[in-house]
Amino acid sequence: MPRASKPVTVTLGDLQDRVSARVKSGAYASTSEVLRAAVRALDREDAAIDDWLRQKVAQSLDDPRPNLARYVFLDRRAHDAFPAWRVAADEQVGRLRRAMARWDGDDAVADLVAELRQEPEFEVRWAAHPVDEKRRGAKLITHPVAGDLDLTVEVLAIADDSEQVLVTWLPADDVTAARLDAVVAPPHLRVVGRG
Repeated sequence: MPRASKPVTVTLGDLQDRVSARVKSGAYASTSEVLRAAVRALDREDAAIDDWLRQKVAQSLDDPRPNLARYVFLDRRAHDAFPAWRVAADEQVGRLRRAMARWDGDDAVADLVAELRQEPEFEVRWAAHPVDEKRRGAKLITHPVAGDLDLTVEVLAIADDSEQVLVTWLPADDVTAARLDAVVAPPHLRVVGRG
């Protein structure tokens, strides 16, 4: 049978005895066969880790009450996700203050603020009475798998009386775009909010 690839020299160091023992036991016909089996096992392990990570990301997105303010203050992972966590926390409180003014009497907003006021970091900021508007700008987020992501935030006001905005987070550079492509499953859309 003709060889499908060029011979490769591999230095196994202290693994040489273990490879030789597998060949000697008859479980494998050659050192090459042991190494091919090892690479296939690594491929299976990598695929299993990728599947596990995709599952974890999907679970985090499936929160029945997705809300960035809730995430920033109540999820311990937010401190890792936002290297400038204090800035993110201040922004969320300022936006909630503005939402309270706009939607006075909205039970959902009032319930969210009441829930968050149980968290001391939120309460200190809430007592300062900041008011903030969602704006365009840059964000640095640390993803648990992809690493640091430089994002551009764009805000589009909806042209009606709802005062709603469409917020997009886009890769700010090619490195971030490649990192996102490596961890994001094929895109799917979902509606978040009241229906």
